[in-house]
Amino acid sequence: MRKYLLLAASILTVAPAALAADLVTPAVSVGSTTNASCKIVNVSPSPVATQVQLFAMSGGKLADSGPVTIAPGDGTIVYAYLPKDVVYCRFVKVNRTKVRASFNEYSNVVGDGSDTTVVPAS
Repeated sequence: MRKYLLLAASILTVAPAALAADLVTPAVSVGSTTNASCKIVNVSPSPVATQVQLFAMSGGKLADSGPVTIAPGDGTIVYAYLPKDVVYCRFVKVNRTKVRASFNEYSNVVGDGSDTTVVPAS
C-alpha cells in the first residue's frame, strides 16, 4: 500500500511540469500580399507565462514577443509584414489546456484585414 501511495504522489508532483511544452504550428506558405501573425489567448483563470515566436523556414526569427505573462482572458500577438516565405509559430512552454494558440494569415491589401487562414498550434 505504501508503494502505491509513493507512486501516486510522485506522479502528481511531476504531472503539472510535464504538461508545459512548446506548441508549434505547421509551416504555411505566405505570399506577397499577405501578412503573418502568431496569436495566443489565455483561457484559464490564472496568468500564463510564455514567449511567442514567428520563424521563417528560410532561416531566422521574424518576430519575438520576448517573455510575457498573459492575464486570464487576454492574449498576445506577434506579426510579420509580407514575409513572402514559409513560416510557422512557436509558443514556448505553455500548457495546451490553458491557452488557444494559432498561426494567422491576413491581407491588408485586399479585404478588410480579417484572418483568411487560421492554423491551430499543437
